[in-house]
Amino acid sequence: MDAILHVGVTKTLRQVIRLRKQDKAERQEQEAILDLYMSALGMI
Repeated sequence: MDAILHVGVTKTLRQVIRLRKQDKAERQEQEAILDLYMSALGMI
């Protein structure tokens, strides 16, 4: 169980670091595109 938790934390931290490198406008654009695709697929 600890190994699974560790992998999840590591993956999340990598994503946070990647997002911090982007400027706010770039993050917002990517979020909008993701929302659009998820909406088209009926996921949200």
